[in-house]
Amino acid sequence: MAHTPKLRYVDPYKRRGRLYLASKRGAPENPAWYYNLRKHPDVVFGRLPFRAEVVEDEAERQRLWDLADRVFPEYADYREQAGKAGRVIPIVQLVPR
Repeated sequence: MAHTPKLRYVDPYKRRGRLYLASKRGAPENPAWYYNLRKHPDVVFGRLPFRAEVVEDEAERQRLWDLADRVFPEYADYREQAGKAGRVIPIVQLVPR
């Protein structure tokens, strides 16, 4: 039986893409779905095709975290917990194909 993880997403691009934060509640390791998206970046979401891309640019990451924190303030705690374990939480953007 396939497992579909429940993900919280932020839409900072007004339907031009989706943003997923691989927070795993600040755990020391990334969630399994993150590795699945890295291995298979072409996905379908809401019957539309997307490509998963990891946001690497630090200024963009900060901008997106600011938006995400407004939606779900607990992300700041998750970042702190992950940082104590030496992990930087990945931000994955689904870009329309």
